Amino acid sequence: MDNAEVAYDKYSYLSVINFMTGLKRQLELSLKFYSSVHAKRSDYSDYCLSASRKGRYLYYTKVNTKTQKRDYLGKSHLPEVSAIKEYRVSGEMLSAIQHNLNLMTLFLNGFLDISMDAISARLPMAYRMDSIAPVSDNRTGNSWKEKMLKKKATYPPYRPEGLIHRAIDGTLVRSKSEALIYNQLTLHNITFIYEMPMEIGGVLLHPDFTILCEDGTILLWEHQGRMDKEQYQKDHSNRLSLYISDNYVPGINLLLSYEDKRGNIDTQSIEQMIQIYIIHRNQF
Repeated sequence: MDNAEVAYDKYSYLSVINFMTGLKRQLELSLKFYSSVHAKRSDYSDYCLSASRKGRYLYYTKVNTKTQKRDYLGKSHLPEVSAIKEYRVSGEMLSAIQHNLNLMTLFLNGFLDISMDAISARLPMAYRMDSIAPVSDNRTGNSWKEKMLKKKATYPPYRPEGLIHRAIDGTLVRSKSEALIYNQLTLHNITFIYEMPMEIGGVLLHPDFTILCEDGTILLWEHQGRMDKEQYQKDHSNRLSLYISDNYVPGINLLLSYEDKRGNIDTQSIEQMIQIYIIHRNQF
């Protein structure tokens, strides 16, 4: 076996497990929420709805599933129509969530670590091997990250109340889009710090991601989530001017990503940015 083979390490294994465990936790929270909705509407367990369209509107009839008695209700805005819908929808949601939780539990209980250490441990001594040499030595990256984290700890926490979304390794970030970028960087085993404080021209900034490339280059990545807000645009412009004054140039060592008007992020473009500006840089 040689370095041409696909590298797999314990960190990759743990990233998968952490991601799946986090997803399972979200499903469990959803299960709890929809269980409460379903219980709240349990008085309607013996009823279903039928609907007919007249012009632009739907008109509903309540049907007792045991007696088949039918009671006309009217339009969808009526509380009883909403209550029956909530009962049936929450019941279907609970079924789907429980199905996914069962699959998740099977996966987590049955997923096998395929790092060389784990494979060797399952074999007789005669077949055990040293780990495959890693594609790159990340000791420099680990040392840099440790140093930066110690430095970050000397600063007061930056707006901790806004850290509400959990990334793949348990780190709290400010938005779902930041969590997506964080997760992609993590899964690519890229060395980075989230919101590493830095001072430029006497101004303390917290770029979303400070990234160490294998060639020693430092990249900054700023994700802009609310460019529809005038004040946000001004703040972004001011930060951009500060970055440029400190020789961080967009498209060179400053990466910028944006959301659309609905707050969505293009996951494909994020992956392309990682490939072009970080991974491919590391290969040359």
